[in-house]
Amino acid sequence: MGQVMDFLVEDKITTTGSDAVVADGFNLTKDSHKAVIQAKYDRIKKAEEDRVEAIRQNEIRKENRRQARIKREKDKQLLKFKNEIEDKVVNKGEAVATLSTNLVDIHGNY
Repeated sequence: MGQVMDFLVEDKITTTGSDAVVADGFNLTKDSHKAVIQAKYDRIKKAEEDRVEAIRQNEIRKENRRQARIKREKDKQLLKFKNEIEDKVVNKGEAVATLSTNLVDIHGNY
């Protein structure tokens, strides 16, 4: 009877051990699959975040370019105004060599 009991205990241990190996295999495969799926979702989420960030950076770049264009236009207008002031106010008179022209013609006393 002792041998039968030893056989049954050994059989139970073998069955329990094999069930544990199969369950561990299933759990390992399930965890591995879960990690792959989670990595896929993380990549999709990261791609969406990158797309949104790229759109935001593009808007910032457009705004900076618009501001630079406005500044260039204002600087151009300011330079044009400055040149106009120099022509009409600062350099109002015309430089004339007095010794080479007739003074009567300059004053209009003929």
